[in-house]
Amino acid sequence: MENNDEFEAQIIEINKQIKTFKTMSWTFIWVGVLVFIIGIFYWFVDKNNFNEVGDFIGGVAGSLWALAGLFFIYIAFLGQKVEIKYQQEDLTLTREELKETKEVFKQQTKVMINQQLDNTFFNLLDNHRKVIDSFKKGEKNYRNGVISPTFGGYAADNFTIEIVSGYEVLELICLKVKSIYMNIQNI
Repeated sequence: MENNDEFEAQIIEINKQIKTFKTMSWTFIWVGVLVFIIGIFYWFVDKNNFNEVGDFIGGVAGSLWALAGLFFIYIAFLGQKVEIKYQQEDLTLTREELKETKEVFKQQTKVMINQQLDNTFFNLLDNHRKVIDSFKKGEKNYRNGVISPTFGGYAADNFTIEIVSGYEVLELICLKVKSIYMNIQNI
């Protein structure tokens, strides 16, 4: 806030200088015009002193106009100084905003990494589910000679073949391995 007050004070001071020099410049221009008119009037009165009137107008009015031009150039430099001050202030504000933006990007990066980890985890879970569901096995179920259609299978003369999948297949494999192990132990 203090920096902003200092900035505003500098701008106000430069604008006061611009106003002062602008007033002085226009004053010199109008005084030069007045001197020019007086010189023309004097020439109408005394047409014999044309050289002296020209020297008077050129010496006084020309010098006043040159001084006014010099002041206008200085006003242009002061205007550039104001523009440079505004550009410096803009750069300062931009630098602060970039720092804030950098912090926001860091936070967004952390969130994106967490989301990516979550997505990876859930994709692995989905892949695991698909792999498990892809296990299929045809299991023969005898029906004592009765032909009965079953869901997910087909009927034959005295048995049906049911298609089991997923965890049921893993359970069957586990039971089979367990029974083989038990048979090996009993030997």
